[in-house]
Amino acid sequence: MRLRSWSVYACAILALMLLAGCSAVGGEDVPVSTGPAFQDVDPDPIRIGVTPDGDALPLWVADREGLFGDAGVEAEIVVFESPAERDAALTSGSIDAFVGGIASAMALETSGVPVALVATLTDPAGSGETSGTALPDGVTDGLSADPVFLGIADHYLALPSGLLASRAVLQAYNAAVVRIQADPGGYRDLLAEVARIDDASVSTRYLAAAAPGRSLIESLLAQQETGGNGSPTPGCDDLVLDIVR
Repeated sequence: MRLRSWSVYACAILALMLLAGCSAVGGEDVPVSTGPAFQDVDPDPIRIGVTPDGDALPLWVADREGLFGDAGVEAEIVVFESPAERDAALTSGSIDAFVGGIASAMALETSGVPVALVATLTDPAGSGETSGTALPDGVTDGLSADPVFLGIADHYLALPSGLLASRAVLQAYNAAVVRIQADPGGYRDLLAEVARIDDASVSTRYLAAAAPGRSLIESLLAQQETGGNGSPTPGCDDLVLDIVR
């Protein structure tokens, strides 16, 4: 098992010891960070790769409604036609983060592009049915059937400016979830636009970003096949970095 690079861990451990919580709680913003490691440090701009589906709707809400700016981060959402194109862009450095599943994180790790899964965004198995009932025939919420994560390139997280930006993104994401939960129908047109679907229903399965649970990650890893390129299969410690506080 290949351990995450010492530079990321050393920086992250120091930063997390100095950080205060940054999640939006009840829709209220709380400070992103405190401590000397973050004095005179601004969050880096961050580019987040997504595919045309409903998984990233809260990020689109954050983008359209100025929540990234409220959180103090410059974020750009970049749309790719497939997970393969998105992952290639992260490999080339064209984007800094992605919204996707465990298979992409494993493939990137085994190809020598370390990433950290920093938050679980949707977990269908853990969050129940949409609105408590099955969706009508022909209607979709655009969400993946498998758990979806925010993954961020290790090199981006290796400095306080990158960690600040990543936590600010989660702050904006959580604020967007509060708005979606309060008025799901108000975001139907946006979901239809970004997911490219005609008959959409906004799901109540959008939940505040949570630290990826070890049991969830290990169960997903057990379901995946190895890459077959001679590289060790990534483990939970390779893939997860808890920055959710």
